[in-house]
Amino acid sequence: MYLRHFGFVRKPFSLTPDPEFLYLSDKHGIALAMLEYGLYEQAGITVLTGDVGMGKTTLLRRLLSEVDDRRITVGMINTTHTAFGTLLEWVCLALGIEGSFDKPINMFRAIQSFVIEEYAQGRRVLLIIDEAQNLKADVLEQVRLLTNINSEEDLLLHVMLVGQPQLHQTLADPDLAQLTQRITSEYHLTPLDFEDTETYIAHRTKVAGQKAELFDRSVCAGVYHFSGGTPRLINKLCDYCLMVAFAKGDYAVSLDTLVEVVMAQKAGGANRLKHEPKGVEAVRRAIRDITGMEVKQIDEYIPLLTETLQGEV
Repeated sequence: MYLRHFGFVRKPFSLTPDPEFLYLSDKHGIALAMLEYGLYEQAGITVLTGDVGMGKTTLLRRLLSEVDDRRITVGMINTTHTAFGTLLEWVCLALGIEGSFDKPINMFRAIQSFVIEEYAQGRRVLLIIDEAQNLKADVLEQVRLLTNINSEEDLLLHVMLVGQPQLHQTLADPDLAQLTQRITSEYHLTPLDFEDTETYIAHRTKVAGQKAELFDRSVCAGVYHFSGGTPRLINKLCDYCLMVAFAKGDYAVSLDTLVEVVMAQKAGGANRLKHEPKGVEAVRRAIRDITGMEVKQIDEYIPLLTETLQGEV
C-alpha cells in the first residue's frame, strides 16, 4: 500500500518471519552460532528460548536456509498441543513417515528405522520442536527416548527444542534429569537494547530498498520505549507508522505519528506493549533518558504531543 510512496521494493516490517531481514544483534548472533554448533558439532539436545516475538522462528529459518539437504534431513513440528495428536504422531508427520500404526511402540520403531536408513544413506536427521513450552514432562521424556536412537560414537538424530521461557520450568522437573543431561547447547533470547533497536529499524528499511532515514533518533527511541525492544512489536509499530505517515502524505515518520498509532491501538495494541505511554512528561522523560536529547530538542520533534496524549493511558 505504501511501498511506492516510500520507495520500498518489499514490505520492511512484515510480521511473517523472513531470514533475509534477519538482523544479527549480538544476542541473535550468539543464538544462531549456538544453533549451528548444536547441529554441526554433533552435540546432544539444543534448547532455544525467548519470549513471544523475540525472533526465534526467524533464526530457525535462517539456519534451515543454510542446511545441505544432501547431508541433513529436517523434520519440523510447529503444533505441540495435545489435542492435535501425540509426539510420535507429530514426528512421523514431520519426517514423512507413512503407515498404519496401532501402537506407539510401532511408531517408535518406524522412526528408528527411518533415522537409521537415513544415516546409511549419509544423512543425519534434525528434528525441530517449536512451541516446546506446551510439552508436558511425560512428553519430553519421549524426546529423550528418541535420542536413544543415537549410537555412542555417531549422532543420527539431533533434537532442537524451541519455545517460550516456560520451557525452562518444565525442564527443571527432577524427573527429566536424564533429558537435561543431554542438553549440550542452549540460549535464552532477550529484548534488543535501544542501540540495536535503532540499527534494527535502519537495517530492515535498507533491506527493503530504502536508504533514506525514515525514522529519526527520537522516533526510534519512542519505538523502543513502547515496544520494550521486542522485534515483533517493533515491526508492528513501524508498519502502522508507515501506513499512517503515507495516509498523511508524509515522507518520514514523526514522533507525533508514532504516538497517534500507539494511542489508537486497543485490541492487541498499547495495552500489550511492554512500556505503555503514561502521559506527555513520561514520554519526554523516556526519550530523554534513552537518547540524551534535551527537552527542547525533543519538543521540536513533537509539537502536537500535548494534543495527542491526554492524561494517563
